[in-house]
Amino acid sequence: MIFYNYILNKYKKMHSGIVAQIYNYIVNNFRMCDALPYAKDGTLSEKLDELFG
Repeated sequence: MIFYNYILNKYKKMHSGIVAQIYNYIVNNFRMCDALPYAKDGTLSEKLDELFG
């Protein structure tokens, strides 16, 4: 996510329109989570519900 923020934020400052829309979509819709611990515990479904509602 840091990579996307860096690249898209750089282009967002330079361009408007579609790049800004893509940036806003990524920032507002992508979530990062280390799923392995939840998968091992069997609680991944609950964590996904917490993140995405």
